[in-house]
Amino acid sequence: MLILELHTKNMEQEYDYNCFMLETPFKNWNKLLFEIDDSDVYDNEKGEFGKENESHITILYGLHGDIPFSRIKKITDNYKEPIGYNISGIGVFQNEDYDVLKLDIESEGLRKLHNAACKYPYTSDYDEYHPHMTVSYLKSGMGKKYSKIFEQPLQKESNRFSYSTVDGKKYYWDL
Repeated sequence: MLILELHTKNMEQEYDYNCFMLETPFKNWNKLLFEIDDSDVYDNEKGEFGKENESHITILYGLHGDIPFSRIKKITDNYKEPIGYNISGIGVFQNEDYDVLKLDIESEGLRKLHNAACKYPYTSDYDEYHPHMTVSYLKSGMGKKYSKIFEQPLQKESNRFSYSTVDGKKYYWDL
């Protein structure tokens, strides 16, 4: 098994579950973040929210801690081509405490990977998978202010994945 990188992070922030993601190199990510007024950003004293520094698409968050990297890696072993996805626009998830500014994603490949990962034990509060790239957590009601900062649909692809575990390890691999 080829692991391109393995990072062990200082567990400043604790997670209850493992997370399987598609890494999404986005050349203008910092430019997009710059468009967001810092006074609109939601965060807490633990620093769990704010702007998303690394662009990615979550395939499945909620995988139980006993699922080893090797099982998740096997999900991608049959893929030979990068995973294509379309960024169709910008949207907002809203809740009582904050808005989540996100790029809306369409991808059959991501849905297939998500369904394959769901064969392992996981916990989720959501009934449906909505692929997206979180841009920033904003104070409640501020999401609509940013509805026009990204209007041009884009077709992109990536062949890099990551798997973050509750014990602070993050594995990266390419197809």
